[in-house]
Amino acid sequence: ATATRTCKNDPAHVETLSVTVTAEITKQAACETTGGRTYTATVTVDGKTYTSVKEETLPATGHTPGEAVRENDVPPTCTEAGHYDLVVYCTACHHELSRETFTCEPLGHDYGEPTYAWANDLSEVIAKTVCSHDSNHIISERVKTKQTTVPPTCTEAGYTIYTANFMNEVFTTQTRRVEGEPATGHNWGTAAFAWDGFSAAKATRVCLNDKDHTETVDCVITNEVTTEATAKEDGIRTYTATAEFQDGMKATDTKTETIPAWGWEWTRLAGADRYATMAAVSQAAYADHSCRTLIVAA
Repeated sequence: ATATRTCKNDPAHVETLSVTVTAEITKQAACETTGGRTYTATVTVDGKTYTSVKEETLPATGHTPGEAVRENDVPPTCTEAGHYDLVVYCTACHHELSRETFTCEPLGHDYGEPTYAWANDLSEVIAKTVCSHDSNHIISERVKTKQTTVPPTCTEAGYTIYTANFMNEVFTTQTRRVEGEPATGHNWGTAAFAWDGFSAAKATRVCLNDKDHTETVDCVITNEVTTEATAKEDGIRTYTATAEFQDGMKATDTKTETIPAWGWEWTRLAGADRYATMAAVSQAAYADHSCRTLIVAA
């Protein structure tokens, strides 16, 4: 800035003077309002100080958006939607610049692994499952059990199955088995024998409790002459089949074979010593029954 002064005696005489200019902000500009700056020009002439003032308007600075912050957060539940606001504030004046509301879908239920509580007498079962989002959300069902009793067999013990069937598909069928009476063991009937000639035989026994339970073993065959044959009478040879089963029980069966009568064979002796020979042979044959020849001395 410059300052001039004019001579009063002669207006043509004009003097330009150097001035000192200072500036001061008299009002700070804000986000939405203007500010002001004052300029002061000072000159000293002949020991006297003169000043001149000029005002400048400073424009509003405008807002400076900050990071969006989350407000009014209402979490969703299993059945109801949630919501929250994203709000942007000015970092200078904290004025709210924007607000947007967002909606969260309901979580839905998240039921855990079911538990099953049996009554002491197994007559009923209570099934329960709890939602992991809210422990107040519970599904439960109480059912009566059905009993199926299987009687013991020859080889297996009896038992009873308790079954719990649920209507709600989140629960699965539950069963408990309780052992019952022990196996009865076999009640074998009389063994039946099947001979293959006189040299071999098989014995089969059938359980009286269950005809499908059978046991067949090979027999040991022995024989002896139970009745000696004579010249006129047939003899008898008896074969015995002995069966021994797995439990150590034994059974026997017999079969007989006829030994034909051997009859007489005639031999005539001659010579001077024929009577002595006949007597000797006859005596020996009588002693051991080995001779089947009738010797006659004539």
